[in-house]
Amino acid sequence: MTKTTFIVPRDSNEEVTYAAVHVEISDAAADKGLSSVMPFLAALKAALTQWVQTTDGGKEAWEESNEDFNIGDLSNQSLEPINEILAKQGVRITDIEVHSMDGTSEGWSYDTVLVNASEL
Repeated sequence: MTKTTFIVPRDSNEEVTYAAVHVEISDAAADKGLSSVMPFLAALKAALTQWVQTTDGGKEAWEESNEDFNIGDLSNQSLEPINEILAKQGVRITDIEVHSMDGTSEGWSYDTVLVNASEL
């Protein structure tokens, strides 16, 4: 079993938003590449499509999203019925955390040096 987290950013100049999608991936699924972003995304899309096609909850969620169901919408759903479908592919979402901040980081990025080198 592999535990991993996928970070899903929103591309915007007006806000900083990302989702951390925590997943457990069986060894067999990992061997098929599902611990990489694009294979996992393909599996997730297939599972969510099936969920929308076959369940009232999925159809309702699709309609409520104005047919624009994204990671923010998924984060507000019960993961249990979706995980039942994903389990067939050896994947389980354990949690989705969404973090958001209005505006931008205003000069503070991941690579900002956090020591005043001129004072050393």
